[in-house]
Parts: sequence; structure tokens; C-alpha cells
Amino acid sequence: MRIFLPLIGALLGLALAGCGAFQPRSALDLPGSVQVQGGSFELRDALEARLAGSGVRLAGGDADLVLAVRPEGFQERLLSVEPVRGEAREYQIAYEVRYTLKDGKGQKVLEPGDVKVVRAYRVHRGERLSRTRERAVIRDEMRREAAAALVRRLHATSGG
Repeated sequence: MRIFLPLIGALLGLALAGCGAFQPRSALDLPGSVQVQGGSFELRDALEARLAGSGVRLAGGDADLVLAVRPEGFQERLLSVEPVRGEAREYQIAYEVRYTLKDGKGQKVLEPGDVKVVRAYRVHRGERLSRTRERAVIRDEMRREAAAALVRRLHATSGG
């Protein structure tokens, strides 16, 4: 039986690879170099890492394309309250990023769009101090998720 388990695993892996489910994405086919402008440092960093990972050449002020990110924003709202104590129990955070892609002359290459990421999280009683840290971690994850979604949109529009 021990011999068959690795064999079954290998056959399953070959079958999944053969069906195309695990093929890597091709490089992002954008003409020339790209500069990311605007947005927070954390978002620009996440976007540049994603773009570089997709084979895009990043540049400074003399880029062929400019990905302009408008001021992004977080909105937080209360979802539920503990009925006995009246303390907040669950929150929802929404993160929205607006962007445009222009050529070096300022002409639109891609219509302005937006990416929105929404998450809910629970606050556990007695852990109020960790709530601030948890919120910061969630916001960082949301920025990375928005950057990935934005790069996927660029990939889809570039013919990838």
C-alpha cells in the first residue's frame, strides 16, 4: 500500500498538469516600460513587485506608460454587536483603488477603473489591544490583493 500512495500522487499531479490548470501565466504584454504614480507607498510597492514579477520593465520619469493610482481609501463599518455587553464583535473593511493607464504623452491607454476589496473580521473579547495590529495586517493583505487584481486586469486587457 505504501508503494501505491506516491504513485497515485504522481499520477494525479500529471493529470492536473496535463489539463492546463497549473500553467503559469505568460508575461504581461505591455509596450515599453511602466511607471507607477500616486497611491500609498505600500500600494506602490505591492504594484511594482507584481508588475516586475509579470515581466514588466519598471522605469522612472521617462516611462512609456504611466499607471496612475488615485488616492485609495479604506472604509470600516460595524457589522455586529455582542448583545449582552453591547461591545463591537464584527467589522467590515472595504478598500478601493482607482487607477488609469496612460502613455508617455498623457493619452489614455485604458479607461479609468477601480478595484475594490472587502473583508470582514471579528473582535475577540479580551483582545482589544491586538485589534489594531490585526487591522493593520488585514489592510496590508488587502493592498496586496488589490495590486494582484489590478495586474490581472492589465494582463486581461493586454491580450494575455
